[in-house]
Amino acid sequence: MELLLWLWFYDRRWVLNVNIPLYLYRNAWLIPLFLNFVVLSGSFYFLHFSSTFSCDGSIRLWLYSRTFFSLLISLNIIFFMNQIDSSSDKMKKKFERCKKIYQELEGNIHKYDFVVKRKTLTSTSGTFMLILGTISLLWSYLIFSFYYVQNYFTNCDVKIQQMLKIHSLFTIFGNFPLVFSISIFIIFKLGSAFISFICPELLISFSKCSNPLKRDIEILEY
Repeated sequence: MELLLWLWFYDRRWVLNVNIPLYLYRNAWLIPLFLNFVVLSGSFYFLHFSSTFSCDGSIRLWLYSRTFFSLLISLNIIFFMNQIDSSSDKMKKKFERCKKIYQELEGNIHKYDFVVKRKTLTSTSGTFMLILGTISLLWSYLIFSFYYVQNYFTNCDVKIQQMLKIHSLFTIFGNFPLVFSISIFIIFKLGSAFISFICPELLISFSKCSNPLKRDIEILEY
C-alpha cells in the first residue's frame, strides 16, 4: 500500500485524479503504518512464541524477511510523517511573511499543498518509502503466488495459513486502485491508438471536447 500512496500523492492521476488536502496526506500514512504493525506482530509471534511450526522451511525465511521489511517500513513512515509536519510548518512560516507583502495569499495556502507533498516525497525518506514499497509489493506477490498458485504451504499450521490469507487480502485491497488505474490507462491508450488509426477525426473531436472552455477564454483574453 505504501507504493500506491506514494504514486497517488506524487501524481494524483494514478487514482482517478483525486486530490486531498495536506492533513489527509499526512494522516493517510497511518493506514500502512497500522497494517505493517499487524503483519509485524503476527510474523514475530509465529517466529518466537508459536508452540508448533510444522511447515516448509521457506515460510520461516519469508516470515523473517517480512518482519524486517515491516519494521523498516514502520520506522520510515514515522520519520516521514514527522518530516511532513516539519515541511508544513516551514511553509506556513513562509506564507506568514509573504502575506504581509501580497494580501491575496490570505486563506489560499491550501492551493500550494503540492509543494509540501512533492518536497517530502522526493526527500530521502520519501525515496526510501518508494523503494521499500516496491520491494514489499513484490515480496507479497511472491508469497501470494506460492500459496494460491503453486499450492505451497498447504501442510502448514492452520493459524499460519490464516495469516497468509489475511496478508494476501491486505495486498489485494491495498493495491487494487493502482491496478485499476493502470488498467484504465492501458485501455485508454489502446483505444486512442485504435481510434486514431480507424477514425482520426473522431479522436480530434474528443480532444477538443476534453479541453476546458475556460482555459481557451483565458488564453484569448491574455
